[in-house]
Amino acid sequence: VHSCTRSPRAHGEHVRPDMARRRWWWMAVWSVGAAADEGSPPAARHRYAVAGLVISGHKARTSRFVEQSACAALTMFGSVRRSGKFGGDLVLMAGPLGRSSPHDPKSWAAAPSGWRREHSDAVELLRRLVSPRGVRVWDLVPLLVSSKYPAMKRNLNYMKLAVYELRHERVMFVDLDVVVVGELSKFFGVSGALVGYRTCTAPVNSGFFVVTTADRAYLRELDAIVSRNKCPCRQDRAPFSSRGYDDYGPLTRDLARLWGSGRLCANVLRRTDRTWQFAGAGTGQGLMYYFFDALRRSYTSFTYAQLPIVHYNSPGPKPWSSHATPASPAPGERQHCDFVWWRAYLAVRRRSNATSFAFCDDLLAANLHKKRRDRHFHVPSCCRVCPGG
Repeated sequence: VHSCTRSPRAHGEHVRPDMARRRWWWMAVWSVGAAADEGSPPAARHRYAVAGLVISGHKARTSRFVEQSACAALTMFGSVRRSGKFGGDLVLMAGPLGRSSPHDPKSWAAAPSGWRREHSDAVELLRRLVSPRGVRVWDLVPLLVSSKYPAMKRNLNYMKLAVYELRHERVMFVDLDVVVVGELSKFFGVSGALVGYRTCTAPVNSGFFVVTTADRAYLRELDAIVSRNKCPCRQDRAPFSSRGYDDYGPLTRDLARLWGSGRLCANVLRRTDRTWQFAGAGTGQGLMYYFFDALRRSYTSFTYAQLPIVHYNSPGPKPWSSHATPASPAPGERQHCDFVWWRAYLAVRRRSNATSFAFCDDLLAANLHKKRRDRHFHVPSCCRVCPGG
């Protein structure tokens, strides 16, 4: 993937210090009517929806994490609206949030009695942060505790499949660390039970995909596969690394068919053993590939270069972090794409009510200042970062 972009003029934009000093009184802009009934997905106002997911999991679990996730969500959804030219519904799914929130079978079994109140407070905060920008929050916890789909409680990535419960004709799932840089409409019209993209590290990247919710019955089948295979599974251990789900066997021919001929990802196509040892094979990405492509041949797969997105899922700090290194002017050097995220962030900020967006300035203004000071955006550079490395 090689797309050259000039560093945006927005990098010179000033962050007003008075905005960074504002506190919680801006919460009054939130309308209680924006919240959906507890446990129910928000009503469909349009045919299509773009959905994201925020969940504490094993990561930072403080209110700062919720606020930072809200800033990332507003940036992603803002790019969906602006660059993606998307006019449908925006839905932010909320998995368990809070310090004591569960995220896997062990933590679900040991979750303290007060975790749901802590979670509810975090969801209310999340709603207050994102609803002024037209994003509706759907609390997934009532669905999870109902055990309608037990697999969703076994791994965070399985919760992305809750998009099937939405009542829209088609739903596009987008990770919060994605920035949309081009129009999205054609991807809603592509045929296939699953529309997604592949990388050299995984045949399905679950950070961007489209499903048809009329196929809701698939969710039961996906749940059953996880249960009978007792996943999440370790893709680096036998027998799963060689046999995969349901003792399917090697994927050599399947991956060759998916990729076709050519030099791209030759290291994947030449592999004849331990072919299930790819990123996310034992969780959501492997499950989706197995079900939609290996079993059903109903996966329409794009390459990263064919998608109008920049996806920050490579190893390393997220673009909104304080990490900063001088950009290299050498065209052969691996370049970061952080300026794309910050350009999208500043675009959302310019279009937002200053009061309702002050919390993001509180969190991120210092990080942006540090990156500028350390020449993180110093030279026009080419994005050459492929998801997964």
